[in-house]
Amino acid sequence: MKIKCIAILDSQDCPIYLKTFDEKDEEMRYHYIAYTCCDSIEEKVRDQTSREMYLGLLQNVGALSMYGYMTNTMTKIILFVVTKTPPKSYEVNEIMKRIHSEYINVVSNPFYEFPTKIENEQFDKKLLFLVQNIQNQ
Repeated sequence: MKIKCIAILDSQDCPIYLKTFDEKDEEMRYHYIAYTCCDSIEEKVRDQTSREMYLGLLQNVGALSMYGYMTNTMTKIILFVVTKTPPKSYEVNEIMKRIHSEYINVVSNPFYEFPTKIENEQFDKKLLFLVQNIQNQ
């Protein structure tokens, strides 16, 4: 599994974090796709019978697959991946939980003004470390 981008949107669907791990700069493309995923997230949440944070596969765009996760505060985490075979649901869920955990650490900081854009070097480093570990497996 190759992670291409991680996007975090607030409860109003405004991007507060978008980090690409692609060789070429395609931030605007990922930004646009993140917005299109919001409709899929709304559908999945509306159709859910239980309040599960992990939403699973949202959509595919070519070889790119987007997976969703929504917190109790309606913050959305979108993971953009490219794989040869679909990843196991529990693997993606575990990645999402780790991203969510790092996100909680950032927003719990008393100096962070919620829901402003996340510009935190430690957060960037931790997510980069997570992505590199996954891509080296």
